[in-house]
Amino acid sequence: MQGELSNARSKTPIELLQMLFGEFPRLMVSGHLLGISLRSPNACSHPPILYGRWRHWDGSPLNFEPLFYYEVDEDTAHLLTQISNEILLTSRTIMRECPTVDLSQVIPIYDWDIGTYGDVIKDKTNLLTAIAHKYLVCWD
Repeated sequence: MQGELSNARSKTPIELLQMLFGEFPRLMVSGHLLGISLRSPNACSHPPILYGRWRHWDGSPLNFEPLFYYEVDEDTAHLLTQISNEILLTSRTIMRECPTVDLSQVIPIYDWDIGTYGDVIKDKTNLLTAIAHKYLVCWD
């Protein structure tokens, strides 16, 4: 037992986890933990979508159920793109200042949408058309 314990201590965290799981599933490191936060499309898209939806609301009751993604307009899509660009700039600056930090998985929100939902998005003209078509297809 002592030999196994000392052997476990000499392994990297991913090697130790793989040893615990066995051969499958095969674990792979794919970027830095910070990249998960910076790449998160929900974290950077939900606040501006909510803002876009309610920015002109006068407080009156609605006579319909608002649909979260379906009602994204051109201004909101532009805001989403600006936020995505700021996140990209942040990640590239971190990688330049800290070359051992790999944030290459942080990509533009449009690219993430196309990469994730590209098979159902028929109109890939821009982020607005991608969001609108994706949710038209998914909600129908």
